Amino acid sequence: MAIMKMQKICSLIAAATFALCAYSARAAIVVGTTTNYSKVSIALTLTTNGIASVKNGTSTQLAESSKMANKDLIGTFADWTTNDLLAWQTAGAQLIYDWNTSQLCVADKTGTNILFYAGNGIDDGTVTAFFSLHWFNRVGPFAETVTDKNPGSDKVSASFTGFFELSYDDGIPVHKIDLYSFSPNTEVWGQAWDMNGHDTKWSDSESFLPGYVGLIFHGQSTAQVKGSITAKGSGMGHNPADD
Repeated sequence: MAIMKMQKICSLIAAATFALCAYSARAAIVVGTTTNYSKVSIALTLTTNGIASVKNGTSTQLAESSKMANKDLIGTFADWTTNDLLAWQTAGAQLIYDWNTSQLCVADKTGTNILFYAGNGIDDGTVTAFFSLHWFNRVGPFAETVTDKNPGSDKVSASFTGFFELSYDDGIPVHKIDLYSFSPNTEVWGQAWDMNGHDTKWSDSESFLPGYVGLIFHGQSTAQVKGSITAKGSGMGHNPADD
């Protein structure tokens, strides 16, 4: 069976969306705000089968790879929501992890104005699509230093099982996408408080290394995904992730 030749991943993901959704350009719309966020960097490689060829009686099947980075996903999310990608780019669109709602988001250049909640995704009765991202699915070994006085601080380096899932389903099998991974994540967390015991500042970094095979990409079940999803941030006061 002929299999679709891989192109740039955002174009492939968007193709199914454009087939069913009318594009309506509009200015960047702020759909929410956050007070605690970390900037996210995604660098994944998707590998799947290309088109098999036969020449002089020799059959050749090659695997083909494509990159998935921040700009690709921002373009994909704009397509899903029929937002104007140029307007998002003009607003300084970036990927963040919103600690207030515990999900991946597209935010403007401030980081605090959210343009799209990717974890919530879309579900319009025809298309269901989302990008879930969780850092703490299972707790592993950790190291911790606590200064148990006021002022004081708590510093933790911990191992977890992280999880992500990129899903797109419009009911058409050849459009279906389901990429995911349960893989190691390392967190370095810090929280400080003042002489009255009130939290003053926090910091966080995440290093998640996805890797999994047997996934679905445009109807194929021969896909593999691997790479890294990292995050880094800091802020004033208390981060709800520490609750």
